Amino acid sequence: MDGTQFNVLLVGENPSGWIRLQKHLEKRGCRCWLARSAKEALAPHAPRVYDLILSSVPVAQVDSFLRELGSAHPNVFYCHPVEDGCWWLPVVRHGYNCFGAPARGAEFPEILDQIIRDRQSQSASPGDPRTAVGSAAYR
Repeated sequence: MDGTQFNVLLVGENPSGWIRLQKHLEKRGCRCWLARSAKEALAPHAPRVYDLILSSVPVAQVDSFLRELGSAHPNVFYCHPVEDGCWWLPVVRHGYNCFGAPARGAEFPEILDQIIRDRQSQSASPGDPRTAVGSAAYR
């Protein structure tokens, strides 16, 4: 991937549940971090700026976790299990709170690919879009 590294945080109690998605992201040049909890994700060795956060921990924990990280998070999705799969609920999209927006299912990998492409095109232009977002996700 050209420009700034695309950092992805995968948060959930079962790290092996992320394997397929992690491989999908890494094939697209993303650098992934796995954490079982928000506390583990806040470890000193972990980066503090993520372009994408995917979480299977309860939404209430996601919100407090994002505040603890204290940096811009342009895209955050919560994984809600349903029968034989899951729904991906947008929490923050392009830096803005969007909780309550329509959930996504099978087309979710395509959405991730678009987010990555958008970031790659932004990296080609001056400035880091993450710094422009600031804390807009909580306004």
